[in-house]
Amino acid sequence: MDLFIENAFIFDGLGNSPFKANIGIQKDKIIYIGKEKFRATKKINAKELVLTPGFIDTHSHSDFTILADPNAEGKITQGITTEINGNCGISGFPMLGEAFERRLPELKSLGLSPWNTCQEYIKLLKKAKPAINFATMLGHGNLRGAVVGYKDVKSRKKEINKMKELLKTMLSYNVKGLSTGLIYPQEFLLIQKRLLNLQRL
Repeated sequence: MDLFIENAFIFDGLGNSPFKANIGIQKDKIIYIGKEKFRATKKINAKELVLTPGFIDTHSHSDFTILADPNAEGKITQGITTEINGNCGISGFPMLGEAFERRLPELKSLGLSPWNTCQEYIKLLKKAKPAINFATMLGHGNLRGAVVGYKDVKSRKKEINKMKELLKTMLSYNVKGLSTGLIYPQEFLLIQKRLLNLQRL
């Protein structure tokens, strides 16, 4: 075994009562849970410690910081192993038009080189190799900012079609959905009819 954790107090995440047991891990997979002991390359005595599955942070905003700090120690030390990003209508892409102008100062403050498209963002994520599982949605604020801008104007049919085209392309890159943040000015402009128009994709 690569790793053997013994004497752990385990919460299995399935709603069962906690129990004491040993865990064996081989090639990043749990292959044993029980009372027996085995030899391993590395051993951890988890006596008086709790062992759980990794937590999922369903509302995160690490869209940029994950590229600047892929070790994500602030998350790992909390037990978070999976993040869902792109919330509240704000995401790491597309970075075009007014969306690019608005987010550029944040990129610079983190020492990041700018990008424009979803494809470029995903390539940067793969290159960074985050220590956590990272999933993201597309923020409607970015989408509108890239195509229409953030002024209080009604989207024209041509612009709506462009947003639908961009959304469809990004969903093909395993983007998990479209997020909105209706308390924000640019999101408040999104009336129900236009939201449904995009959601149909």
